[in-house]
Amino acid sequence: MFLQSFLHIQTPGLSDHSPLCLSVEPEIVMGPRKPFKYFTFWQDHPSYRGLIEEAWDREVVGLEFDILHSKISHVKEKLVNLNKQHYAELSRKVSNCSGMLQKVQEEIFCGNVLVMERNLCAELDRYSRAELMMLKSKTRPHWLDDEDFGTGFFLEVYYGS
Repeated sequence: MFLQSFLHIQTPGLSDHSPLCLSVEPEIVMGPRKPFKYFTFWQDHPSYRGLIEEAWDREVVGLEFDILHSKISHVKEKLVNLNKQHYAELSRKVSNCSGMLQKVQEEIFCGNVLVMERNLCAELDRYSRAELMMLKSKTRPHWLDDEDFGTGFFLEVYYGS
């Protein structure tokens, strides 16, 4: 219960007793986990639709709200796993794909390298778009923190100023 407990034994000074100072801090309870964030680049993954359908079609028994909550939790679990398996360390993957593509393009005059280049271009494009979408979605909350909702731009366009 008290993970952060300390006993400090002070010097006795002129007394024949040593004062004790006991610091007891309760277990630090972390705040709620980070909220789930949906990334639109997941939709580009070939198995996205199948994962969603598989998670949603699981049989759940209970009240309607409990069923909905369970199904959403199953979908979240599948998407988190998809993200861990395919989109972890996006910047590193973009860098690796870019390096491999450059290497293949230097050897482009070989016959089977053309197919390899096409595949690497597609993979680099997919990861680059995913990285861009992730970076855009990470900056959006900062706009909201600054209370910049784009209303000035909207009103300017609307009134034709």
